Amino acid sequence: MFAVYNERWESNNVNNTFFILGVSMSIKNITVAEFLTKHINESDKSQTEISKILGYSNPNIITMFKQGRTKLPLTKIAEMAAALEIDPIYMMKVVMSEY
Repeated sequence: MFAVYNERWESNNVNNTFFILGVSMSIKNITVAEFLTKHINESDKSQTEISKILGYSNPNIITMFKQGRTKLPLTKIAEMAAALEIDPIYMMKVVMSEY
């Protein structure tokens, strides 16, 4: 499982380049919906299980995230990353590229 780190970073929205502690990192051009769909489909958890981990009573919210109809709240990034067993910092960068 990944730990959440308190890193200072900033975004250059022109080319999706992020600077974390002075190191430049680029993200592939992928939407949050595509990113979530890929990782949820690869997960061994159901959408119902993921929604409960995130504190939602209705699993339809996960479908809405996957379809891009609802943005993943910033406050749920760490929980979603933990549920999908992916790097929360990378996930944060993907999500922030759409804000």
